[in-house]
Amino acid sequence: MRIGHQFEMQVLTRSSARDFSTGTYMPYKAAYRFARRNQPPGWCASNPCSWEMRELLNNLRNLVRDARAKNSSLRSPNLSVFVATDTPLDYQHGVDCFIEWTEVVNGSRTAFYITIDLTRNAEKRAGAGLINISQKADFILSEQDLTPVGLTHIARLMLRLLIDRRQLFFGRPDWAVSVRYAFARFGHSAEEAEKYVDRVRLCGPINLEHHSTLRRAMVSGRNAVGTRVA
Repeated sequence: MRIGHQFEMQVLTRSSARDFSTGTYMPYKAAYRFARRNQPPGWCASNPCSWEMRELLNNLRNLVRDARAKNSSLRSPNLSVFVATDTPLDYQHGVDCFIEWTEVVNGSRTAFYITIDLTRNAEKRAGAGLINISQKADFILSEQDLTPVGLTHIARLMLRLLIDRRQLFFGRPDWAVSVRYAFARFGHSAEEAEKYVDRVRLCGPINLEHHSTLRRAMVSGRNAVGTRVA
């Protein structure tokens, strides 16, 4: 077993016996949905058994609560962590897990999310960054990040990206302009601003109502012949 996989199992408790690797390519959103509905036995997305992921969720929830105290118009989302290791989202798209921000938008349950890749490769971690558009996952985390202090810092960056993704697709039409202005105000280059905007645009929202309706129809249609729906 590769060292990186041991680290993923340690943090995400994925069983090595549960392997969905195939030679067939699965598009990104299909891989996302597949991973979402194939969680490890005993994994609770809203209250994960992994202390690192549980601590990360608690930090995010506390930050949202503090933000809502200052701005009552901010929606209160459901926050969850889903495991993706040993699925096409891992093998083909470089994502070990993802954090979902779920809320009702225009009458439909909608998910915004950020993606995480766990690594023990020091060189890979050193080159990570939100403006590194070549990296597949939004955040590349090592063991050094998964400490109480590290998780507090990472949670702030993750919440910023989650909110920016929501703003891009359902917020102000001039969102990208405001980001470019903020980058310039803090001394960052226009190129860095564009790379960040590109990062935010990488993951569009997922309509979970459509997914649930489709899945119910599949189950209903196949139960008669006893076909398992993955």
